[in-house]
Amino acid sequence: MINDYLLAWLIYLVAGCLMAVVVWRVTSRASYSWRALFRGTYLVITFTPWVLIDYPGFYAPAFIILIMDLLLKGSGNSLAGGLALLGSFTFMLIFLSFRAFRKSS
Repeated sequence: MINDYLLAWLIYLVAGCLMAVVVWRVTSRASYSWRALFRGTYLVITFTPWVLIDYPGFYAPAFIILIMDLLLKGSGNSLAGGLALLGSFTFMLIFLSFRAFRKSS
């Protein structure tokens, strides 16, 4: 099971990196603030992992955990993946704010 788990993550990471190249090329003509926001959002949604509650020690992308929790358990139990994404988005926005502030001064 461990080999299948690592293979699945490897495939996911390669596909995510290939899609990141597409996102970078599509957003290359956007203004700096929109480009950074779109790229950061893609990176946060794609590459934020979260632990699987039913299988300790195993991780999955947080947005998939959030979607599966919403579909299977309802909105009351879907905080785990959502909180991970919220924390990542908050960190990204703080980072981009500092970068924009430094760039403007």
